[in-house]
Amino acid sequence: MSAINEFPWQETILRALSDGSAMTLEELASATIGSADPDDRGDIEADVDHLVEIGLAERRDDQVQLTAEGREAAGRLP
Repeated sequence: MSAINEFPWQETILRALSDGSAMTLEELASATIGSADPDDRGDIEADVDHLVEIGLAERRDDQVQLTAEGREAAGRLP
């Protein structure tokens, strides 16, 4: 039995922001999944909110960037 990955874009988001830059949710959706469609942006936003909850990202309004811990986590990705 396999588990459903509730936050499938987390690693992609970590990679996209690993250089310390900040992006808007729209820019992040476009950069990670190639779409800024509002439905797709909602998927990215859910994953960003989870990353914020666990301390790997911070969000100010529509801007998202990784915390120091998030950049470290991104550096450990294969």
